[in-house]
Amino acid sequence: MKLGSSRRWCWLAVLAVWASATGELLAQDPAPAAAKTIIEIPDEPRTIDPATLLPEVLATPVTADFSNKSLREFADWLHENLQIPVILNSRSLADDGIPDDVEVPMGMRSADAPCYLLLDQLRRGGLDWYLQDGLLYLTTETATNEHMTTVQYRLGDLLDAGYDSERLQALLMQSTDGEWEAVDGVAGQLIILGDVLFARNTERVQLEIAGLLAALRNHGRRTFTLDPPQHAILREALKQPVTVNFDRMPLYSAIEELERAAEVPIHIDETALQDEGIRGRMPVSLKLADQPLKTVFQVLLDGQGLTVLIEDGVLLVTTQTAATETLKAAVFDVRDLCRDQEESDALRSAIQSQTQAEWTDIDGVGGSLDFPKPGTMVIRNSEKTLDAVLTLLENYRQALKNSKTRPKALDPMDEVVSHFYRVPSVIIPDLLKLLPEMVKPDTWQSPDQPDAIGSLRVVVSQPGVLSTGNPTPGVVTSLIIEHSILIVTQTRAAQFDVNSLIRRLESGDGAPSLPNYSGAGGMGGGGFGGGGGFGGSFFSVPGR
Repeated sequence: MKLGSSRRWCWLAVLAVWASATGELLAQDPAPAAAKTIIEIPDEPRTIDPATLLPEVLATPVTADFSNKSLREFADWLHENLQIPVILNSRSLADDGIPDDVEVPMGMRSADAPCYLLLDQLRRGGLDWYLQDGLLYLTTETATNEHMTTVQYRLGDLLDAGYDSERLQALLMQSTDGEWEAVDGVAGQLIILGDVLFARNTERVQLEIAGLLAALRNHGRRTFTLDPPQHAILREALKQPVTVNFDRMPLYSAIEELERAAEVPIHIDETALQDEGIRGRMPVSLKLADQPLKTVFQVLLDGQGLTVLIEDGVLLVTTQTAATETLKAAVFDVRDLCRDQEESDALRSAIQSQTQAEWTDIDGVGGSLDFPKPGTMVIRNSEKTLDAVLTLLENYRQALKNSKTRPKALDPMDEVVSHFYRVPSVIIPDLLKLLPEMVKPDTWQSPDQPDAIGSLRVVVSQPGVLSTGNPTPGVVTSLIIEHSILIVTQTRAAQFDVNSLIRRLESGDGAPSLPNYSGAGGMGGGGFGGGGGFGGSFFSVPGR
């Protein structure tokens, strides 16, 4: 929909300012109905499949299990099954102190998945691969990072579509996992001559460049720049219920049980666990029935400093530290949310303030967010952050859809907005009774006041997990707490009181203080959202 630029910018600027104090805030006034232009945001494509950008031999589906097999045995298998010369780079391996008969990473296997996904699993053991002149080299990560190629990419269609060549260069450098001479002082180079891009970097970075350019040419609501179809299957598997009963079972064995129950490949990042001194054989205990696989992982792993992520065609159990360093890139179609640079900057501020993630332009480390042109947003961060951004954008779109034009400017505190409070379901009945009694009683809808501005609605939310301590090393003791979303529609002024009441129901008032006789007046308290509590996280959308 089209909105007046100055009007839209003002509201988005307010959105960014309020975000730091109120948790997750989304609101905006639309233009009059006659001025609306509906922009349809496509759901597809959801990803750029790496197999479409690689030589056919690397996209060949393979099925194999290399548990307890050596790297040399793996090389022989590749040569026999792919009918391609395989070079085991013994010199590079020796330089890194790795014998050529070293075992491949634990659990390395494939079930009818493209061969490149199996090869990528080598990286969990400090190994890697690259293809050159029809030869497949098995070597170390160090050697692969030193092996660079130069590739030319035609950009004419992107430049014609409104992308600027200098912004494209900057985007490619910050949205790929490689070193660049212009940024890092070493390694790769990017040069654009006319409508041709010359890129020099590793083959892995070249693949990232090709995926990002493909996503810029054709993207939807969210399009991963490099993500195989197998990952979509794994994301669905995380939503499916499983039942587990682990009684001081070694972690390795528990993961094997989960793999059989979920019927999806689950691997353990042994190197990452060893780096942080976490034992794969430590005993774990957990009993859950018919819970989503994602919830089971959360309860089982959180207390151990572990998590699960989707990588190389498998669910990978790794450390939380390693997971935060695993970044993915995605292109978002946001033509309906920002049309110019000012609106893009406002949306950037809102997103970065609403996500619990690190950003290089704010924190010096972490992910990146850029608009190579208005309406196209590229983010590189963890998949968890990319999911959070997608949810935030969809809530923003819903807020725009449900909003309406107001004939005149209102006092900001008199504006009617809807706040979304996530609270334990057990307190919902009390809140439904207490809020209309204790916060502006004459402003709530009732049989006697059907046109009042205040209203309360409840929807089910995802359950939360509460750790109750860890008295026995290696044993996870957690509770699943059912949560709901309480949607409160009221004036902004009333929302302060609502938020305060919810926080007081959680924490109480504390010890009473003596009256202040110094003559210094004013209000105390921490404002919207404060230090957390039941009311510490909510969205806000304009009320009807």
